[in-house]
Amino acid sequence: MQKKYLAIAAAVILSAGLTLTVQLSPNPHTIYTRRLPELTQTVETLLENSSVAQPDIPGVQSVTYWDGENPIIEFTTCTSGIVPSSGYYGLYYSVSGSPAAFQNTDQPLTRAEDGLYWQAEGDNWGKTTRLDDHWFTFEAHF
Repeated sequence: MQKKYLAIAAAVILSAGLTLTVQLSPNPHTIYTRRLPELTQTVETLLENSSVAQPDIPGVQSVTYWDGENPIIEFTTCTSGIVPSSGYYGLYYSVSGSPAAFQNTDQPLTRAEDGLYWQAEGDNWGKTTRLDDHWFTFEAHF
């Protein structure tokens, strides 16, 4: 019986820790505002050569070039949870200025008051919002 309560307590603590991590992580909009010159330089460099080393931009965990009809460069700022219940947050540069689903997949986007949403199999979904002509924020949940 004690093991059951310990397992529940551990799950609650883990959940609270993950929630706090997401809340304390830099907001993608804040990173965009504070780091736009560095982000723009990274975009220019990756468009010239998509295999360059990861830049060191405070608040950015990883940068990925996603090819396709409308290439995007994605800056992940926070990940949370453990698969199969995880979330990804960040911002991306769209070469054409068109919004895209997470990782530039072919998921259709549906307009809502607070942004554009996509829905995939099961409970997988995401949201993107425009920051300017080519920059967007994203979140994806699996």
